[in-house]
Amino acid sequence: MKKAARIGVSALATLVISLIVSVDGVLAGPPLLCHAIEIGEAKSLPWGGGAWQSDKIDLKDDAFVARTLELLSPDVAVLTRMETIRRATIHAAERPKAADALLSGIHARVAKMNAAKEPDAIILFDLGYFMACYIQMNIVTDHNSTGYSGKERKALAVPDEPRPYELVKKSASLSPADASIEFALALLTSYPTHAAHKTHLQNAVAGATEGSFLATNLVQHFGRQGQTLTDLRTSFGIAANGERR
Repeated sequence: MKKAARIGVSALATLVISLIVSVDGVLAGPPLLCHAIEIGEAKSLPWGGGAWQSDKIDLKDDAFVARTLELLSPDVAVLTRMETIRRATIHAAERPKAADALLSGIHARVAKMNAAKEPDAIILFDLGYFMACYIQMNIVTDHNSTGYSGKERKALAVPDEPRPYELVKKSASLSPADASIEFALALLTSYPTHAAHKTHLQNAVAGATEGSFLATNLVQHFGRQGQTLTDLRTSFGIAANGERR
């Protein structure tokens, strides 16, 4: 049975608020939502920039859902999937029926996968990442129920099971060569800090190549200004070839 996910620990909510309020006092969103993923010219939902108020998705609910699912085709890279899901979640926060339809569409893919008895890393990733984004959006909605368009945000329905982290972790195990999934896990476990956060971040750093979009995103999200992938590797004791020293 579905219900709106809630974080019931007041101390956690207080800490999250300090994270999601930007320097100008505008709610910017928790880790999976607040910073855009760099994807270059890859196709995603239309967006005017990184800020939430730059949402330029001018589609009716059915078309929005269909377009989002279309953009999440099997051949699309993980980083692009992450950005599309981020944009879709922010947009769907004011459209709970569309949000439900999106998750139903992903669940339909999971059901088809289960019927075929062929685990698919990408399908599991999409479900886990969508759920994680919805949960983090509900944290924002709890403290700011008015969206940028002036419409009221309502809590997004999220199943109690399975757990988003476990789904994305399973995805990583099915596609060990894709360090982008480890980057997604590092983001997912960055707040509240999960015991496995450092391991996932190290795995992503070790698997990235200099000059790649993954390297760019790792530095933007986890590095300091002026740092490079090489600097991140050094900080983790990782050699240029990705091996731990």
